[in-house]
Amino acid sequence: MSSVKFKVIHQVFGRIRLEIPILKNNADYRWLLEKLVKSLEVVKEVRISPFARSLVVEYDRQGISEADLQAKLERAINVANHPVLALQLQPFLSYEAIDLSEYEAIQLTEIEEWLDKQKPFGLKEVIGYIFRFLKKAVNFIVPAWIFKKIGAACEATTKNWQHDWQKIKHNASVEDYKMLRQSKLEKCDRLAEQIINHSRKEAFAIGSFAALTELGNVIVGEVGDTIETMTYALKTIHRIGLCYGYAPEDSQEKAYVWGIFNMATAQTKQEWEEARKALQSLSLNLEKIKLEEGTVEDLKQQKSHQEIIDSGIKGAIYTLTKRTTFQVIPLYSFVVDTWGDVKLIEEIAKAAKRHYQLRWLLDNQKVNFAPLAS
Repeated sequence: MSSVKFKVIHQVFGRIRLEIPILKNNADYRWLLEKLVKSLEVVKEVRISPFARSLVVEYDRQGISEADLQAKLERAINVANHPVLALQLQPFLSYEAIDLSEYEAIQLTEIEEWLDKQKPFGLKEVIGYIFRFLKKAVNFIVPAWIFKKIGAACEATTKNWQHDWQKIKHNASVEDYKMLRQSKLEKCDRLAEQIINHSRKEAFAIGSFAALTELGNVIVGEVGDTIETMTYALKTIHRIGLCYGYAPEDSQEKAYVWGIFNMATAQTKQEWEEARKALQSLSLNLEKIKLEEGTVEDLKQQKSHQEIIDSGIKGAIYTLTKRTTFQVIPLYSFVVDTWGDVKLIEEIAKAAKRHYQLRWLLDNQKVNFAPLAS
């Protein structure tokens, strides 16, 4: 990554002014640099002047030293010139409409509103941080062979996605699932809603069975329930993806499925932001958007697809087996086992629909990544 030329003009009393020549003629760079600098906790105000080629930052002098602030600004100045690396600092990419029908415009608005509401907060995040500290305890309680067995079951389910397509094909009225990418979004959404409604009913059966697990069979019961829940969650994502013309045929698509799972099951803001950045990185690659020479290759090197899949499986196993730690608490056990699977599948189904809707819109050039627009 090449360095961006800049120099500090002056810095005094919580205010710093820098001259950055690239600001004059690069609107995309200005937009992203402002977002990155504003994301710094100590920053109070940011002003960019294209004509003067200057960046003025007002900040909390008590919260950071001048040297540390300059180091952070230097990083932001350079990262803003490399959109893929900018994902390391900015977990969100915005979307802009290109050629939307009225229905598609409504869906894009709903997708953006849904994304804004998904970051964990309140009680959910508090519980997530509690379980974060208990993760080691779960690893001790659940034997290694169980983790391997669950991982193998997930892999087998993914390989069997063609079976899911056979169940959808009749209602889809097409022979090849890829043809749905050229279909109307309304049709894809109708198919997805059928899958979501069916998933709710089956998820209730899974949750009800888990609630009947005897305390004396904690480990054995959890193995069966976790495998069933996780594999059904993956089937749900596969089926909804097929409704929009996408299938887990290769490592990139498999990683995308696990990215959806990880976002839907994130318990803390940190987990959610990491999952969001990973999913956006995959989207950039899957849609083959040309950012600049070498960018796509840089993205591939950041994290291999298999690493994303492996980390996804480990995180998912933890999410679904964490109930084992508190199985001795009757009320907690009853609530989680009875309603946990239903809510989990429902959240995953909604997440899958929204993410595949967005991919469909991107793939059909209905929308674009706003900061990457030429």
